[in-house]
Amino acid sequence: MIQADAASRHCSIQRSAWRGQRVLTAGRVVDPHAIRSSYLRTERVRRLGGHYAQAHCFRFHQSGWCIQAPGGPAEDPSGDFRLGGWIVPYADEAIGQNLQDLLSQPFELLLGRCTYDIFAAYWPRVPADSSSRTIADPFNRVPKHVATHRSGTLDWQNSHALEGDLADAIRALKLQDGANLLTFGSGDMVRQLLVAGLVDELWLVIYPIILGRGKRLFGDDALASAFTLAHSASTPGGALITRYVRDGEVRTGTFEEVN
Repeated sequence: MIQADAASRHCSIQRSAWRGQRVLTAGRVVDPHAIRSSYLRTERVRRLGGHYAQAHCFRFHQSGWCIQAPGGPAEDPSGDFRLGGWIVPYADEAIGQNLQDLLSQPFELLLGRCTYDIFAAYWPRVPADSSSRTIADPFNRVPKHVATHRSGTLDWQNSHALEGDLADAIRALKLQDGANLLTFGSGDMVRQLLVAGLVDELWLVIYPIILGRGKRLFGDDALASAFTLAHSASTPGGALITRYVRDGEVRTGTFEEVN
């Protein structure tokens, strides 16, 4: 059984022009104080009626592909990681607008259990006069699909647990009509989706730093896949905002030999 209980990453799934869904992945999610800000990291899964759905994931990482604790020291100190909060100095309007673009289309949430618990403890309690209501209102309203093996109820409204094998459950979701499937955090879950080849888009924000350690986005067992760059932009702080779309299998070749 493949299920996840991690609190890091955002992923989105989008439906294409035929029945079913695609899964896309990138990034990591932070603690409630960090995720309430304009530079919240997110992942999206889109399902458009009568089409295959795509999984879109939005990720923050530095040039060494570390995605651990980008939003604060307390987010994930496991493995004696002491550099939490490494994206905070680079937060700006460009990254915030990228998030708003991601949230501008209909979506449902696809979350690992730890990320779900963080969100469920925060978003329903955002004050009515807070600027974060632009995120809280749709988060509270939309369906939440949760990958978990823990017992107990999921109290956040419109939440339900995915049953059985995770990859099979996501494949079943992708065959349904509906809105985008958007994943925040949930790093272990996203890595499992990469192994199963269920990620259709990568939304990556790449920061100009090298941490040298920490949890990585891509595991050695990820399914080899090719992607096409669909969008790129740079921020004043030097971060690169990118969106990659799955483009079949990895193509290889050889350079012309010189005698």
